[in-house]
Amino acid sequence: MKRTISVIVFFSVSLLFGCGKATMTSEDLIEKTSVIVMVDHETILADETLWRITDKTKIRTQTGKRLTNEDLKAGDLISYVNDGHIGESYPSQGTLKKVTLFKDENSIKLSSAILSFLENQPLGDLVKFEMLSIDGNELTARIKIWDLEVDDQLLVQLNLETNKFTIVQE
Repeated sequence: MKRTISVIVFFSVSLLFGCGKATMTSEDLIEKTSVIVMVDHETILADETLWRITDKTKIRTQTGKRLTNEDLKAGDLISYVNDGHIGESYPSQGTLKKVTLFKDENSIKLSSAILSFLENQPLGDLVKFEMLSIDGNELTARIKIWDLEVDDQLLVQLNLETNKFTIVQE
């Protein structure tokens, strides 16, 4: 029974992300990944949730290479599976069972530009970076400042070649 479940999970993941797919399309990355906004020891911030990484958390690339939490950094594109328990705080808190880090050519290009934005944006700590669309070399994303007093979401236009960006009210 346990082996059957493992086989089903393997094939489900293979269908979702492609078996060893060399390069994810921009549309796939927008639909299937989340952006790490912050990393702090065994915790990452993504999707407005502080996710705890334990010694039981499996971390791999999309091609299956094993990684550790030290391989994760702000700006990285990931998918994840949590343990199902989400704490009702701000930001939410939970524990990750599995993390997949995307390291194909498109993912690395996006991650690099997003990291540059996160390091250079003037707004302070962010709790959210949600990719909305990619048109040529322009990434449009929705961001949210980590501030209980301000609930505004802003739009970012980020040039993937120059890393220059503009921020506007949504």
